[in-house]
Amino acid sequence: LFGDAAQRLSRPPLAVALDLPDSMEALMELEVRGEVVDARGLRRTDHEGEALVRVFDSTARSVIEGIEYQQIGAPLFRGLVKVEGGRFQTRLRIPKDITYRASEGRASAYVTGANGEPPAFGSRSGLVLAGTASGVEPDETGPGIVLAFARRPRFQSGDALSRAPVLEARLTDPNGINITGETGHEIELWIDGEVTSVTRFYTSLGDHRQGLLRYSLGELEPGEHVIRLKAWDTFNNSSTAEATFVVAERGDSALDEILFHPNPTPDGGGHFTYDLSVPAESVEIRVFALSGRQVDRLDGGTDAGFNQVPWSPPGLAGGTYLYRISARLGEGSPLEAEGRIQVAR
Repeated sequence: LFGDAAQRLSRPPLAVALDLPDSMEALMELEVRGEVVDARGLRRTDHEGEALVRVFDSTARSVIEGIEYQQIGAPLFRGLVKVEGGRFQTRLRIPKDITYRASEGRASAYVTGANGEPPAFGSRSGLVLAGTASGVEPDETGPGIVLAFARRPRFQSGDALSRAPVLEARLTDPNGINITGETGHEIELWIDGEVTSVTRFYTSLGDHRQGLLRYSLGELEPGEHVIRLKAWDTFNNSSTAEATFVVAERGDSALDEILFHPNPTPDGGGHFTYDLSVPAESVEIRVFALSGRQVDRLDGGTDAGFNQVPWSPPGLAGGTYLYRISARLGEGSPLEAEGRIQVAR
């Protein structure tokens, strides 16, 4: 490290005590337990939060330009687990794709607090990875893959999306997803035929049986696009899911059919309504007096299609007011539309 020699690293003040087998075999299912402990080794029973649990294959000796170093092993499991009462636990299955006959495996856990509690970290090294577990039931079925997008969990093939959609694919398998990145067994994403390895963007949730792959597709050209995702389970069975989606022209009626009803509106108020041709990242509705002073602000719906947002005049005098609806679809300036409201008293 280069810099101020007196500067202290921001290290977690609490530790994590991990409990898992010292020796592991390919296809072995095991449990990892952990406790958040203080400097005296006592469990913090009030600690609530989330733990990122990771298990790695054995490190290997590598050489770059004549300099030897230890290459960290491939990830075998990466999962987010709830921490309750200072404790957490999860299950995982060791994939087929391990180095075998190695003794420098590693496991770690980083815990974040939910209510301002300080973070914690702990690890175990020197884990042995050798052989294949016996008596394991065969598995010849690939993972389940459900394609979805941020703010579009019920995505259907052919739906319209924003110009910079974020993939949030759900992967499930009773034996877990292979995240080793082994050549030929990576999680691969195709967009219009162009392939990208997205293995490192997958994280299990709770245990190895289910997880989320979150990946930004970047800025896409308007028109129809084809997406395909391929994943492998720990037994090296694969599955593929494919869908199409449409990216609308920016500003081409993406925000339309602006209306406030009823207008004039009585004391009870009414509804802002509008159509979005694609999902928006955010929609903001602001109401102004004729002088330009803002008198109210509210968030609108972001789903593609018809949106309706209730509004009641917040103690306003009768008269004419202006409103502006701003829809942010991605990078750049938001789309805006304006109208007038007559408040009747």
